[in-house]
Parts: sequence; C-alpha cells; structure tokens
Amino acid sequence: MQVQANTRSCEAFSALGQPPKPQTTVKSAQKPTPPKRIEPRLTGLCTWGRFILLAGLVIAIILLGWGAYSWLSHSSAPTPTPTPVPTTFPTTSGFLPTPTPAPTAIPITYYDLGTWVTSPNWLMIASNVQKTSTLFGVVQADPNTTWIVVTVTAEYTGTTSGLIGAGYFSLWDNSGSRYPATAQMTLMGNWFDFNITLHQGQVESGIIVYKVPTIASGLSIRLNAGTQYIAWNLGL
Repeated sequence: MQVQANTRSCEAFSALGQPPKPQTTVKSAQKPTPPKRIEPRLTGLCTWGRFILLAGLVIAIILLGWGAYSWLSHSSAPTPTPTPVPTTFPTTSGFLPTPTPAPTAIPITYYDLGTWVTSPNWLMIASNVQKTSTLFGVVQADPNTTWIVVTVTAEYTGTTSGLIGAGYFSLWDNSGSRYPATAQMTLMGNWFDFNITLHQGQVESGIIVYKVPTIASGLSIRLNAGTQYIAWNLGL
C-alpha cells in the first residue's frame, strides 16, 4: 500500500492565516472611444403649421392663375365698335343744315351831312362832299368810276390821347358794298392824315377821297365808334 502526499492540504496549511493573493486579470488594450458629435436638431413645423402653409400656397397659386386668365382674356377681347346712331333728315326738301347765328350787328346811327356828332372822347363832323371824275382837275378816274371827296373834322376831347386817321372812315352804298379811303397824294390838296395821334383839344381836318363805281348810290361815310356806327348821309 502506497501513501500519496496530500499536497493540497499542505498548501492550504501554509497559506493559513495569510490573505489570498489577488488574481491578476490580463486585459487586452482597448482603443479610446471618440467623443460623440452633437448634431443640431432639425426643428419641423407642427401639423397645423404645415396645413396653414400648404393652404397659403394653394391660395397664392389660385390667385396667380386667375390674374393671368383675366389679363389674357382682357387683352385678347376685341374692342367693341359703337353702333352709329342714324340721323333723321327732313323729307320735304332734303337736308338743310342750321346756320350758326351771326354776331349781333352793330347798330348804325345816321346823321345829315354837316351835323356834329359826339362820341366817347371825340367830336366829329362830315361837312362837305364832292363827286367828280377828275380829282383836283388833274387825276382822271378810271372808266366807269368816279371820285367822292368828303371833308372831315375830328377833335379829341379825352384826357390823354387818341389815334385817328382817314382809314377809320369808310364809304358804303345802299347795296352794302364798302369802299376804303384812297391813299393821299401829298402834293395835292389838304388831306385828312391817315395815321395821327391827337391830344386833348387838338383838331385834325382835311379831305378823304374814295373811288367808287359810277352807278353807286345811297352813299354814306361811316366810322366804327365801338358800340355803334356813326354815319353821315352824303345825299348821293
């Protein structure tokens, strides 16, 4: 019979009263974990916000479409042509347009030859008349015409000055024809000046000559006094 040594008992006895040795655990080296990157968190609209945004986009698209349709339909629509209104004309003697009324004629006041006439700022008279075919015995009238020579005197009675002249007086016959004064012949006769300014109390006197058809009758010399014609019957 063999006796085996109990080594475990010995080991247990030798280690009795001593603290057990810590067991060393060998760990494999680990790589350091990198820090986590904090990503910005996306914020989104809530359900009502998305609904309101979508409704606004739909309304905007509808309004833009309606505006484009209105503009295209307005620009393409033809401009309506107004319907002409028929004009009714008289059926008796055809259409006769209504004449525009003429301005009211200036009244004419007639005076006898040799009568003094007072008008604003003036005192005037036509005092003498002569009908002749040869003026001053030298100037012959054209065929079928004659000379009418009238003596006129004018005094300025205003407080400043006034313009007068032979051209202000014209000769008329009973048919309504008007004859202007003839240009003066400076070397013959005492002519009424064609353009002269008179001051208070100054007088201008002389002859005014007209050439008229021989058949002219009912002659009168007229002056436009503004509100009326002043006329002297010449008796011819």
